[in-house]
Amino acid sequence: MAEVTLNTVDYPVYDTLENAKVYLDASLFALAWQAGDDDFKARCMIMATRHLDAIDWKGTKADDAQLIEWPRINTGVPPDNGVTPQAILN
Repeated sequence: MAEVTLNTVDYPVYDTLENAKVYLDASLFALAWQAGDDDFKARCMIMATRHLDAIDWKGTKADDAQLIEWPRINTGVPPDNGVTPQAILN
């Protein structure tokens, strides 16, 4: 789990802003992403996390105390060992 800060509040997200910049710079929406400031990018990451957390995933959280739905165990999706799959991070 990573965090982004927006208006002095820390929000849990799935990956770092730096990794998101690398991934999204190669996306179809790269120009819109690049034009946004860090607050815009933090909002994008928060909304993506909320979207992923609204899905009824198989398995259970790897740790009941974690703030977001991944990493998970007993999902049937490799790696099924409490590590968040790269597809979720992307």
